[in-house]
Amino acid sequence: MVGLQNLVQLDLFGCPISEKSDYREKIFSMFKELKILDNQDAQGNDVEYDEDDEEGEEEGEDEYEGEEYEEEGEGVRNIM
Repeated sequence: MVGLQNLVQLDLFGCPISEKSDYREKIFSMFKELKILDNQDAQGNDVEYDEDDEEGEEEGEDEYEGEEYEEEGEGVRNIM
């Protein structure tokens, strides 16, 4: 996947592909940096967002379990 090697969050909820039984495993294997798929981590635990996260997203910052990310070109780069 050219240009998506730093993808950390993806929402496919409601898309036909999300109805496949093994789609989560396949998506996580395709995107090695992916941390959140359909608001769940790789183990299927719900990811909760607080109001601080929403404010950070507006400013171009994102945070996931203590790891900070910043925008870099078309992707997101892990800075921690």
